[in-house]
Amino acid sequence: MERIIRTGSSYLSQSGLTASFGLGNHTTVDSLSIIWPSGKIDTYTDIKNNREIFIKEGSNWAEDL
Repeated sequence: MERIIRTGSSYLSQSGLTASFGLGNHTTVDSLSIIWPSGKIDTYTDIKNNREIFIKEGSNWAEDL
């Protein structure tokens, strides 16, 4: 699966910065990789389903919201 989140493309407003994924019957995400505009790639593993997380470039953890 892939989601692209862009910023700065709306006039006098901001697009949402949230990406949602349907997992079907799965209870965890085995691996989540993010390619940042800087070119850096961050990978997170074992993310549980039904939660909202905050991810910051260069961090090695996903914080629950």
